[in-house]
Order: sequence, then C-alpha cells, then structure tokens
Amino acid sequence: MRSLTMSRFDEEIEEPLVLGDCEGCGLEVYEYDEHFDYEGDLIHNDASCVMEYFKNLAFLNG
Repeated sequence: MRSLTMSRFDEEIEEPLVLGDCEGCGLEVYEYDEHFDYEGDLIHNDASCVMEYFKNLAFLNG
C-alpha cells in the first residue's frame, strides 16, 4: 500500500515567522535568521546589510 508510505508528505509544514524587513537589504528577516535589532531596526547579520544600513542612516542624518 503505497498510499500509506506517502502519508508523511501530507503533513502541514508551519511557515517560518517573519519578524520584519531588513533595513539594509529590504528582504524579510525570519525568526531563524541571525540578525541585529538596532534600536528597533532589524538588520541581517551580514556585512553588506550592516554597511547598507549605516550608509542609509548617515545619508538621512547628513
């Protein structure tokens, strides 16, 4: 009975929780992503995201 062996594929997989958008790259930050919460702004723990965030911050405050 093949239908019984395939039953595990019918399980509902829970979607990951989205915490918000990265202020560096603009992509979603998921609960499992390594990230920073800098004064309420979420930033992926990635050098390019951090650099882009602070570049934008300096531009806005400059």
